[in-house]
Amino acid sequence: MAEEKRDKHHRKKKSREQPSFFRRYWFEISVSALFALGVFLLAERMQIKATILAGFTWLLRGVYNGVIALENAVVGIYGDFEMSDIVGTLLILAALGMVAYRMRARAIASHPDLEEDCPQCGGNLQRIRCDRPHRILGAILRVHMKHYSCRACTFQSFAWIRKSEHKWQKGS
Repeated sequence: MAEEKRDKHHRKKKSREQPSFFRRYWFEISVSALFALGVFLLAERMQIKATILAGFTWLLRGVYNGVIALENAVVGIYGDFEMSDIVGTLLILAALGMVAYRMRARAIASHPDLEEDCPQCGGNLQRIRCDRPHRILGAILRVHMKHYSCRACTFQSFAWIRKSEHKWQKGS
């Protein structure tokens, strides 16, 4: 029995087989292929260079026409805007950014880091894995989320820590 158990956990060593034909003669095969390709390119009478040049030219023209079409679309969209419209839009975006920053700070303050004891029953808290929506929310708000659950009661809570502070905390 002990011998069977030991055999299960030990890997069998591969027997030394002969290397494959390609592994054994890869250098000779590569030299032969390069030599044959060189002879073909010297002896051929096709227009390979002209075909490659035409394809490359077609590709460059397509990229150029795409850039010109994009430029015309952007100028067409923004051609109708005045400077005051652009400044007003930027001011609104700045105000929304400031509101989002304040909401983030208040949300972090309302989810303080928990101690080792449950605030309801005094039992031990255990860290549990955060769900995907909580990880996404943490990435958006740029916070490190810790999810806790009490072993004695049904208490569950989150602690949010700013990512810059999380790096410097002990025990994290």
